[in-house]
Parts: sequence; C-alpha cells; structure tokens
Amino acid sequence: MKQFWNGAREPLSFQTHFVGAFVCLLGTILLIAKSLRAVPYSLLNTVSVTIFGISMIALYSASAAHHYCNGSDRTKLIFRKLDHSMIYVLIAGTYTPFCLSLLPHPKGIYFTIYVWAFALIGIIVKCCWFNAPRWLYTSIYIIMGWTALLDLPAFSRINPTAFFLVLLGGVIYTVGGVMYALKKPNFFAKFGFHELFHVLIILATLCHFFAVYYFVA
Repeated sequence: MKQFWNGAREPLSFQTHFVGAFVCLLGTILLIAKSLRAVPYSLLNTVSVTIFGISMIALYSASAAHHYCNGSDRTKLIFRKLDHSMIYVLIAGTYTPFCLSLLPHPKGIYFTIYVWAFALIGIIVKCCWFNAPRWLYTSIYIIMGWTALLDLPAFSRINPTAFFLVLLGGVIYTVGGVMYALKKPNFFAKFGFHELFHVLIILATLCHFFAVYYFVA
C-alpha cells in the first residue's frame, strides 16, 4: 500500500485527488440518501444530485489517475486528456442540480441543455486540439463556469445561503484557474502552483457540495 501511495508520478497531486475521489463517493451516497428521504419526494432532485455526484467522482478519479500514471507517453497523454475533459463534466454536473431543481422551468431545462452541450463541444475540442495554449483552454473553463451570468437575476433568486456558497465556489475555482494559467505562485519545490490549484479545487467543490446537500437534495 505504501509503495502504491508513494509511487505516483506526482505524489502530492495524486494523493489529494485520490482522497478527494473517495470523499466525493461518500458525498454522493449522502446526497442520494438525503434526496430519497425528502418529503415530498422528487425524482428530478434525485437524478440531478446523482449527476452532480458522478461528475465529482469522475473529475477526481481522472485527475488522480493522470497524476499517478507512470506509463508510456501515449498512456500519459490519454489520461491527461481524460483529466482535462472531466473539468467540463464537473462544471456541467455542478450546474445540473441548481438548474433542474431550483430554477423555474423551462428555463432550468434550457440552461441544463446549454451547459452539457458546452461540455460536449469542449471535450471534443480538447481531444482534437490538446496542445491549445494554456491561457486559452483555462479561459474557456472559466467562461463556462460563469454561465450563470447569462441570467444572473434567475440564479440570484435561489436561497441566499445557497447562492453565496455557489458564488464562493465559483470565485475559488476562478482563482485556481488563474493560478494554473499563470503557473504562479510557487512556494516550495514540492508545493507550487499546481498543488495549490488542487487544494483550491477541493475547497470549491466542498462549497458546491454543501449548497447541493442543504438546498437541493
């Protein structure tokens, strides 16, 4: 077990997101269980929180696998493409419970279709043009993440605490994205911008998890 834990290509990045994937699995179970006990019960809520949970697990699992991989260059590239593609999935998955369960219909459905279409296009572009400039694809992630600005009044009418958590998570994701694009700051040899980026991603995910757990599930 120790050899596995310390045998990653990028140990700290792997370890943080491996633990993150496990925590997300537990969180998803909690979300589904809470939604099943809700009175009145809503199948739509259960489906939406399940999609959110799966998107979290997918992102952290793909990231952990990418940072662990010690295989050939081709294998590393495959895992890296998967890692980057899952960012689109997480963004769309995070929007899903808020759009389907909290926004009025059909607006919520339209938003859900939009973010998933954006995610699909983003994944295709990422796979076909993987060597795009870092600033470009990071900007696309951030723009997609702030899709709510297209109809801010609608999103701002959700529960104030939920809105605050969603906004806070978005800000943290954005700060992390900017750091990733700039490759700064680098505090220590083994804890630079990339490791800090991973920590910020976890904090942002927690903000959105609590928003979904307390106000959607």
